[in-house]
Amino acid sequence: MHILHPTTLLLSLSFVWVLNVNCAALGSSDSPNGESPFTPKASLIRYWNKEIHTVLPESAFFLSKASPLGPVDLATFAKLASQNALSTQLPAFCSSAKLFCFPDLSPSLEKHDHDSHFAIYNNKNFSNYGTDRAGGADSFKNYSDGDNIPVDSFRRYGRDAAGHDESFSSYAHDSNVVDQSFNTYGAGATGGAGEFKGYNVEVNNPNVRFVSYSDNANGKGQTFSTYTENANAGPGQAFTSYGKNGNGAPNEFSGYGTSSNVVGSDFTNYGETANGANDTFKSYGVDGNVPQNKFINYGDGGNAGVDSFAAYREKSNVGDDSFQSYAKNSNAEKANFANYGKSFNEGTDKFSGYGKGALGQQIGFKIYGVNTTFKDYANKKAVTFASYTKASPADASVKVASDSVAKKQ
Repeated sequence: MHILHPTTLLLSLSFVWVLNVNCAALGSSDSPNGESPFTPKASLIRYWNKEIHTVLPESAFFLSKASPLGPVDLATFAKLASQNALSTQLPAFCSSAKLFCFPDLSPSLEKHDHDSHFAIYNNKNFSNYGTDRAGGADSFKNYSDGDNIPVDSFRRYGRDAAGHDESFSSYAHDSNVVDQSFNTYGAGATGGAGEFKGYNVEVNNPNVRFVSYSDNANGKGQTFSTYTENANAGPGQAFTSYGKNGNGAPNEFSGYGTSSNVVGSDFTNYGETANGANDTFKSYGVDGNVPQNKFINYGDGGNAGVDSFAAYREKSNVGDDSFQSYAKNSNAEKANFANYGKSFNEGTDKFSGYGKGALGQQIGFKIYGVNTTFKDYANKKAVTFASYTKASPADASVKVASDSVAKKQ
């Protein structure tokens, strides 16, 4: 049973009061300003003219408080209210009446055993969604678009599914104070692909959490494109336990955080003990303002994986990146950083605990920006820099040094 929040209940009662005013005044045939005589505003004007004896015009304040509902919506919601069933259409009522209502945060227990295509969907929490699905696809489009304080949660999504695809397109576009979480997403899934496109574009204060994402998955690929583009402020995204114990799972981050303002990402326990992982970070944080990105415990214990960072933080304004415990205890890991942090106003990049205890690693940096810190670097001879930009201590001019870390020691 849906229990209304006290504030929402009060607003509903106010709505019923407006209905009473409307019904009491239907005897008049006046139609002010050519409007329908069945609107709450029209009935309020008739009531004012009949009962308020003054030469002053109708109060603009009271008229502004009249419900904006049209005659059809008014009749529909009045019937639902009389049947004590308004809560079943509460989001539609709040939207039509231009009221702020708190979302229903209770989880949905629907299992969704068949393909689903959600369009124009708001404030819905999914629990146990698509477990053990075989084949097929689900798509979420125009989901929570233009909403204020949308709260969406996907829990136990696609667990142990086989060959199942998901697509999130135009998700929470142009929304304010976005709060979304994905827990145990695709755990143990085999094959299939997931795509996050047009996700949190032009939103304010995004807070998106991916917890236990694609753990123990086999060959399940994910693509993040046009992700939090032009987003403003907020903690951004948190990826925790992403791809743990995964096998042959390709992930691509493209168009990620482009032109965002003071938005960050946290990658923690990313690709831990994964086998043959293939992650591509392409056009990541480009043209951003004060980006904040943290990579902690990235690729720990991974085997034969490949990480590629291209156009990373390019043209960004200041901000900070931190790589801590990167590729620790890994085997035959390969990482390439191309055009990393090359911008007009440099930020700070810190690498600590990089490649510690790793065997057969191969790491290359190309076109690398200034103002960086490399700390506790293991096997420095295996790391190569090309076109490394650094500031001269004498006149702060910029020069290019093509050398390896070993030669710089």
